[in-house]
Amino acid sequence: MFESIGFFVLGFIASILAMTSGGEGAIIFVTAFTWIGLDPRVSVGTAFVTQFFGKSAGTFSWWSVGIYEKDQVVVWRKLAPLFAICISFVIIGMVLIKHLPGDLIKFIFGIVCIILAYFMIGTRRSWKRKDFPWRKLLKWKEFCCLLLAGLFTGLIAVGAGALTMYVIHCRRHLDLRRAVATVVAFLPIITIIGVPIYWPLVNWEVANFTIVGVIVGGAAGPWISTWLKKTDRTEWIKNIFIGLTLTMGIGMLASSVLSMV
Repeated sequence: MFESIGFFVLGFIASILAMTSGGEGAIIFVTAFTWIGLDPRVSVGTAFVTQFFGKSAGTFSWWSVGIYEKDQVVVWRKLAPLFAICISFVIIGMVLIKHLPGDLIKFIFGIVCIILAYFMIGTRRSWKRKDFPWRKLLKWKEFCCLLLAGLFTGLIAVGAGALTMYVIHCRRHLDLRRAVATVVAFLPIITIIGVPIYWPLVNWEVANFTIVGVIVGGAAGPWISTWLKKTDRTEWIKNIFIGLTLTMGIGMLASSVLSMV
């Protein structure tokens, strides 16, 4: 009973953080599922499918917010080129994970989370600093970011949120709230193809409750984000998510190294 409530709360909180920051709840899910003893592949599969449901609920909710405000915050025209680049690399990532040992998956996950935290920090700084050096680098860097976003998402269920946020918020100068909403709407599109592939790996004793949690959180998150915007607290959530991403990345990296020693 308490475990079920805990999984629901985990899904709800992770979804709220993801909906208001543009990050991915799978960063929290994969780490938590691995720490409770699930095989890394099962952790990734469960997180992947859970996240799909959460982002789908969030997409509908952001669309509802746009109707309420009479100004759609999801910039749909931004999605087509992102989808076209990412989707093929999502498939490659899903093929690769079948051939990797569990400790290596954990190691890769830790490294990627540290990289994503760096990009999240970079995105935050770039919006405020006109001399951010990566501004001088043009489309090839954006292409590489989206390539890695797809590859990492297919392989370990994380990457598309932070890296896509970097492209459309930092490089394309879309304001933070619209960037978050657009990234949320983008993720179900590129992950739907992976749901049937990861479905057999899902631990349903966990997912039955995390999925309900992320659906509730996904529905509530955009409205909470709207309230946070009015109180100028959006950056607080983003900073919390950056801290969690970095901490979990270091924790998973240390765990994998200790297991391989």
